[in-house]
Amino acid sequence: MTNNAHHIVFANEKGGTGKSTTAVHVAVALAYQGHKVGIIDLDPRQRTSYRYLENRDATMKRKNIEIPQPSYEVFEHANLARLEQLIERMSHGTDFLLFDTPGRDDKYARFVATRANTLVTPINDSFVDFDLIGQVDPETFKVRKLSFYAELIWEARKARAKADGTTIDWVVLRNRTQYVEAHNMKRIVAA
Repeated sequence: MTNNAHHIVFANEKGGTGKSTTAVHVAVALAYQGHKVGIIDLDPRQRTSYRYLENRDATMKRKNIEIPQPSYEVFEHANLARLEQLIERMSHGTDFLLFDTPGRDDKYARFVATRANTLVTPINDSFVDFDLIGQVDPETFKVRKLSFYAELIWEARKARAKADGTTIDWVVLRNRTQYVEAHNMKRIVAA
């Protein structure tokens, strides 16, 4: 970790779970609390968090107003050394550095996840999303075993603790929950 910035990584190997939306809301909320915040979008094709914050800048300019805003960049996937340079530059003087990762297995997402202080994995109320965390018995809805992704995070947490004594806090966030008590939602909560 560089310059004591707290690294928060929003990661899930499945798309459409709300990583970018959650990352942007957390970044803006932290900025409103007076923290110096940076966010790196690791998906140069979609650029979801980058585009959102770029539009926010345009709105501030158009309305001639100032509101708290994180600094933001897109990593263009040159190589790990370039990513480390970007992290170093954006961490300087920053309280929190957030990472918005693509919805697929990606070496850069893995790299930042293993160096995170906090890893946030949003999932929807769906067994398709939940399967990323653990394989569920279709009859009992009990978790039979950890998924590949959960095992990857577990191994990263162990390696990080062994390497530098740091614990990666892993937060699995139920996202896009509905007010209506759906049958599947009850099963997800039970699982």
